[in-house]
Amino acid sequence: MIRGTANNLYLTLLSVTGMALITLGAALRMRCYQAMKSFFTFDLSIRENHSLVRTGPYSVVRHPSYSGMLMVYIGMACWFGSRGSWIRESGVLGTQGGKRFFGIFGTVMGAIMVGLLGRMSVEDEALRRRFGDEWVEYAHSVPYSLIPWMY
Repeated sequence: MIRGTANNLYLTLLSVTGMALITLGAALRMRCYQAMKSFFTFDLSIRENHSLVRTGPYSVVRHPSYSGMLMVYIGMACWFGSRGSWIRESGVLGTQGGKRFFGIFGTVMGAIMVGLLGRMSVEDEALRRRFGDEWVEYAHSVPYSLIPWMY
């Protein structure tokens, strides 16, 4: 049963961390759009006049847009799943519909992230084929795909 009032809502360190991750992840994705300009697409494609972007967030990791997306997804889980959030305090997670919805939502978000991990290697290979030694040198100078100094 859904219950609760706004009085039950409060911020925690985890919820504030989640909000920060969402904000920073969205800002990172915006910087990626700005750095890539017309080369940024949601489908896997390399345009005829494509150039290898090495500036902005692409100077830190090779797939910063996916890093931003990961930050947003983790931030959502932290914010919405933390004590004091509406989702936790309302009782919606105790309902069958709430359990189904958030179970499906979590599964879809996980599947998207797993798919993006696979897509990164496909993108890297397409860029290597298109740019050859220039891409090899870029990949050597920017060795991390998603998380600086880790992965």
